[in-house]
Amino acid sequence: MLEGIPYEAIGEYATDRAIDLTVMGTTGRSGVTERLLGSTTDRVLRRTDTPILIAPDADAASTDSGSYAHVLAPTDGSDNAERAAPYGADIAQHANATLHIVSVVDVQAEGGAFSIGGVSEEFIDQLEEQGHEAVSHFADRVSETDVDADLHKTVTQGTPHEALREYVADNEIDIVVIASQGTSNLASQHLGSVADRVIRTVDKPILVVPPAD
Repeated sequence: MLEGIPYEAIGEYATDRAIDLTVMGTTGRSGVTERLLGSTTDRVLRRTDTPILIAPDADAASTDSGSYAHVLAPTDGSDNAERAAPYGADIAQHANATLHIVSVVDVQAEGGAFSIGGVSEEFIDQLEEQGHEAVSHFADRVSETDVDADLHKTVTQGTPHEALREYVADNEIDIVVIASQGTSNLASQHLGSVADRVIRTVDKPILVVPPAD
């Protein structure tokens, strides 16, 4: 039992005792498609230096078997995204699960103003090639933890959090392992927009891996 501002007390406890993993829940839905994160969970997510497992609400959790057969690890090719690789590999190895490595190509966002009139096939091919490179680099990081990992590599198009939500549903994903994005400062750590939206829209356990110091 602790006293103080909840998110500060939780963060201090985790730091003082070298906690490896914090498990927190959500507080239901804020609308038709997005869940509402409790203020404590949200603030701990943005300030923690350790991984946090976000548990789905009771309705979603009640349909879970409790076992992991399919693990999803999204990547955008950044060094920060690849920090999630050993965590995803470790879960998949212990659960004897398939690790799905997915990169989402957002053609509209990458094309910017030029996407209004359409973008060339060459431009799309370049983006998809970058996606395949991102997946390959992530897979290389996974092999450092588990050389025999059962990997399923995918590059798809769309708005990242929407494409990932659809992928979770279509491939019976049991848990998502995703890196938070952004830089830390004295006040807070900004959670990447993709990770933030995935947490709020996917009804599966989500392990959020913080960026490097």
